[in-house]
Amino acid sequence: MKKANLIMTALLALIMLAGCPGTTENNNGTGNAGGGQSGGSSWGTLDNNTATWNAQVTNLKAEPGNGSIRVSWTNPQSEAFYENGGIILQFTDTSVNTAALLDNGPELTTKTFNNLTNGIKYIISIRLWYVDEAANKIYATAAQSVEATPTADIDNTVYLPSLTNFSASWDSSKECVVLTWTDVSDSHAEGYYFFATTTNTRPAAPSYNENSFENLEGHSNRVGDNTISQESTELWINDENTPFKLQANTTYYIWALTEGTGDEDEYLYSKWDEMPMATVTTGSSSGGIAEGE
Repeated sequence: MKKANLIMTALLALIMLAGCPGTTENNNGTGNAGGGQSGGSSWGTLDNNTATWNAQVTNLKAEPGNGSIRVSWTNPQSEAFYENGGIILQFTDTSVNTAALLDNGPELTTKTFNNLTNGIKYIISIRLWYVDEAANKIYATAAQSVEATPTADIDNTVYLPSLTNFSASWDSSKECVVLTWTDVSDSHAEGYYFFATTTNTRPAAPSYNENSFENLEGHSNRVGDNTISQESTELWINDENTPFKLQANTTYYIWALTEGTGDEDEYLYSKWDEMPMATVTTGSSSGGIAEGE
């Protein structure tokens, strides 16, 4: 049997084992609770072409949010699984409505279910499978389950850490402000935004939301941003291309915000009210050449 046909057979068999799908999936990989299937559904009985696979996921946990549950786990190390395998997630609420979600991708290690009912306990089960082409068999693990109850009391926002050892100094030879720091040790961190004020007052928080940093990028106090793992940057007082041009002979309070993306491509950032701050006084400018010219 051709590989594509065998995998399609595996998918159809496992969908039948998991019950009828009741979830939808949007482009960012977030499962939304569907209408479900009245009366519930089990994982079913393995058919004659499906063999038991003894491997299991580890570190399986469910984190409740406000109308959501985030499930995370660690997949087993298996070449067959990563080449010809996949994942099935199923959740059941306490009113015995079920929804099954098929994810064909061993690289998946997190899944967030949104639009859930607060105060209802949900049981989330995970099952792994792979196709053995030589044996013409489907191998599947037994289901593992965790449970969680969404609640309106939980803040769903995931915050990145703030950078540390943040300092600012004036470099008279370059006529620029040099910022240095220790990078954030977080795989989701991708860079930093820097904001400047002439008084020791934190810049007003922008009206960004979880889907856009446009308002943050256009913030009137922003003096630059930089990529992660560089641990320093230069702010030039004679660079007309910066969002907020620094002036000569002026004391500035410069604030730093970490930014990045989460497991499901949502925007993440450090807490606005916990941004570290560094103070610097600029010197005179001869009107020299700015960075990049």
